Amino acid sequence: MRIRKLRDRHHLTQKELAEKAGLSESAFRSYELGNRHPRDSHIKLIAQALEVHPEAFADCRIRTSQEVIHMLFNHEENYGIVLIDGKAAVEGGGDNLYKPPQTYIAVDTETTGLYFDLCDIIEIGAIKVVDGEKTESFNSLIDIGYQLDPFITELTGITDEMLQSAPPLSEVIESFEVFIGDGILLAHNASFDMNFLYDAFERVLGKPLRNDYIDTLRVARRAFPDMQHRRLPDLCECMNILNEKEHRALSDTAATVDCYAQMREIVLAAYGSEEAYAKSLSGSGSGKALRAKDIVASYDEINESISLYGMRCVFTGTMTSMVRRDAMQVLANIGGIPQDGVRKDTDYLVIGNEGFQDALKTTSGKIDRAKKNQLKGLPIQIISENAFLAMLDD
Repeated sequence: MRIRKLRDRHHLTQKELAEKAGLSESAFRSYELGNRHPRDSHIKLIAQALEVHPEAFADCRIRTSQEVIHMLFNHEENYGIVLIDGKAAVEGGGDNLYKPPQTYIAVDTETTGLYFDLCDIIEIGAIKVVDGEKTESFNSLIDIGYQLDPFITELTGITDEMLQSAPPLSEVIESFEVFIGDGILLAHNASFDMNFLYDAFERVLGKPLRNDYIDTLRVARRAFPDMQHRRLPDLCECMNILNEKEHRALSDTAATVDCYAQMREIVLAAYGSEEAYAKSLSGSGSGKALRAKDIVASYDEINESISLYGMRCVFTGTMTSMVRRDAMQVLANIGGIPQDGVRKDTDYLVIGNEGFQDALKTTSGKIDRAKKNQLKGLPIQIISENAFLAMLDD
């Protein structure tokens, strides 16, 4: 169960929970934001204050705040949230679409940190696009009821004073739901924004956000396959797009719309049609079975400082940011070693984002072999596609 859910159950503010655990509010806030790793003694105090099972921590040396959450999940209801590689993700939601639409609602969120299960939305921006033309916009700050970390203020320019005069999340989400209706959503690195929005819909409206969505990061990988980083600022620089207020929700949304429009033209010119482009994302792109031996590395990209350098990786499930062939190619290009199946020397099993909740529950195939290797003491790790992408950017 998320710390916020436990706080709500006990009707505790962040300050009150920190006091109950005997910790300073600043230290507790840092733990929730993931900026600091709590000591084992603090973990036990937090667990006891939240009335989770203290014995869950007795035989475990927990190193990171995400592992704290993992232990909480193991002993409490999870409210529709699952864990992959120690990070939380929301079950349900709409489909991640392959065909690039011209009518959609672009969206961006600004938040107090990286993890939706620990942090809060402080701003939502959205723009309706009909047949490629911007028509309406939505923008609101959100009062979160506590002080921002100075890093967030420096990054976004959003201050405590600005939030104090803003409406609460409940009002903003109700208005946002009306604005988006059942339209297709679009975001850059969509899993980040969608998880925060999924969580907000469940908390405020008591129902899931079911809208289908497009991830422009996946489009960028097809449009610019040789680009090292495809963050929004990188794409804006590449395509000469001005983002007037970086890290403000509406400005980032407008920049995403402009980037997507150009990238859509690039991929359609390359693949000939929406259908051909979508087909390239839904399979390996060839009629024969994909084999690791068929992947030829481009050695000019090898980077020994990346954590995946020299690592043996196996891929399973449906990937949303790229197809499996591209993932194996990217891995080989930076000096990693793609494998067809899980072996004793496999370092990582990477599970695709689409349908990963069900995939984790399977008792056969690659996941089963990886779990058996873990029980044997072999150092294989089961990670998500998102974790794999983050490691590529190390």
